[in-house]
Amino acid sequence: MKAKFSLSQQAQTIVDTLKDVLDAGVMLQDDDKEQLHLAMRDEWWSFKLERPEPNREGPGCVVEKRINDRWTLIVSSRRGLHPDAESLVTWAADKLAVHLPKNTADDELVPPSGSGGGSGGSAETGIPVWWERKRRN
Repeated sequence: MKAKFSLSQQAQTIVDTLKDVLDAGVMLQDDDKEQLHLAMRDEWWSFKLERPEPNREGPGCVVEKRINDRWTLIVSSRRGLHPDAESLVTWAADKLAVHLPKNTADDELVPPSGSGGGSGGSAETGIPVWWERKRRN
């Protein structure tokens, strides 16, 4: 059975906050494994990476940011995104970089489900105060 995709608790908090604040879909694209992981409410859905030409008709907005030469953080919404979406996605990608393996050989080093190794620390460290307040409302 194939292992389900998951992130450390800190990384999941960053993704959940980004999803809530921008009210948008959040995906992580794994170019090494050719997988697209879609963040759902309490889990991730994974798909074989197939990137057809985007439909240019109708409203919508997509912001992408590369992470570690392997991953791409993708945030999208059919309704459009907040004017600061690009800077928020860049901030989130920078924070997620330490939580994502840089290549498939490193996959074994990243604990499944985010357990093990080091102190828990504050998952909210570095999250802008206004962002965290909006997420809690």
